[in-house]
Amino acid sequence: MEGHKSGERNHVLTARDAVDSRLERLDWHVQRTPGVPGVRAGPKLKPVEESVRLSPWDRLLKHAHRYGTGTSYYYPNHPLQRYVAASRGNRRAVPPFPHRAMPIATPREFAAMLDAAQDGDYAYPAVNVTSIVTLNAAMKGFSDSRSDGIIQFSTGAGQFAAGLETADAAHGCIVLAEAAHRLAERYDVLFALNTDHCQPQKAAEFLKPLIRATAERRARGEGNLFQNHMLDASALRLEENIEISREYLALAAEHEIILEVEAGVVGGEEDGAAGSEDTPEEHLYTTPEDMLAVYEGLREIGRFTFAATFGNVHGHYKPGAVKLRPEILRNGQEAVISRYGEEARMDLVFHGGSGSSREEIRETLGYGVVKMNIDTDTQYAFTRPIADHMMTGYEGVLKIDGEVGNKKLYDPRSYLKKAEASMAARVSEGCEDLLSAGRSIFERT
Repeated sequence: MEGHKSGERNHVLTARDAVDSRLERLDWHVQRTPGVPGVRAGPKLKPVEESVRLSPWDRLLKHAHRYGTGTSYYYPNHPLQRYVAASRGNRRAVPPFPHRAMPIATPREFAAMLDAAQDGDYAYPAVNVTSIVTLNAAMKGFSDSRSDGIIQFSTGAGQFAAGLETADAAHGCIVLAEAAHRLAERYDVLFALNTDHCQPQKAAEFLKPLIRATAERRARGEGNLFQNHMLDASALRLEENIEISREYLALAAEHEIILEVEAGVVGGEEDGAAGSEDTPEEHLYTTPEDMLAVYEGLREIGRFTFAATFGNVHGHYKPGAVKLRPEILRNGQEAVISRYGEEARMDLVFHGGSGSSREEIRETLGYGVVKMNIDTDTQYAFTRPIADHMMTGYEGVLKIDGEVGNKKLYDPRSYLKKAEASMAARVSEGCEDLLSAGRSIFERT
């Protein structure tokens, strides 16, 4: 893809980037240190309410910038000491920061992830999760592949996570997202958190509380809870779709959240998503005019990604049953770029990718796809070893004919560990398919 090859931009996240991201979250005013290019020091803090509780990382930054290398008193051998020494006048080179407390992407880092994928002709798997076990599986799969990635929750996942008693989708997604922030502390690749399909009739009670949850965290000096949300208004007429997308993009952009929108219909059904198996064929393909209208309607409000439809269908079908037309994406991009220039190239999302061949998937990467949803395939990968466990250990899992069974076999951990490992392997396969493996921007030097 001409003009978008790897290396045109500097997608490097070093010690300074990690520190600067945290400074931005705390809204610290800083000044450049004379003679030390690119290093910040001398913060002047805005008044902060006494009730605001800072994370250990934020406390480290606060102490480091007030008292310099004395941070070793509270954080012995912490890598940030090298950065602090440099920021106070030590001009020696500072090695890239290898680990930090919270590798959930900041808004700036998520934007850099998308830019890197667009420039490098690769994409991130966006893996749907519903529980701590599937969340761990997704993170392990990305980490094993040395790939950054996107973890997402549907309204159905939120209801499931909230429990049978309440089934509150927004609350359940907040619980999963908060857990993701804590679990991510042990990883050194970036994760972005997203919510999947949300229809307009659900948006007020689902998206707005989630955006509000991020706003509340930002007010406390913490990072965004989510980096991305999806509003799926594809069932509406295009004009109505764009109108409501503008409303929610404005809400999201206020808090540096990217909004994913969709025009056209992805066939099949996935956790309440629009479309059905008998969707008319002409509705399965986004036109160049559609892409132009979406770009023109949203470009001035904030950053967004676009789920164009090119014959993709939710669910899993036998080879040949789904007729993908990736040239739809190419033609749409050409229409937008011819009118607004190369900088207008849209960040595209591939829905309904389960069951697609590697060749079909990779063709879309040259046309601007930076994210591909994976759900059906990872669901199967998770369930397959559980089924095997139950069938091969039937007499131990169940109490038959007065026997007591085998506790080691019916302990849920015995089969959920197998499920986690199997799903993680499928996530790694997705990273290979999408060419994101080994390309984490968090560790580049």
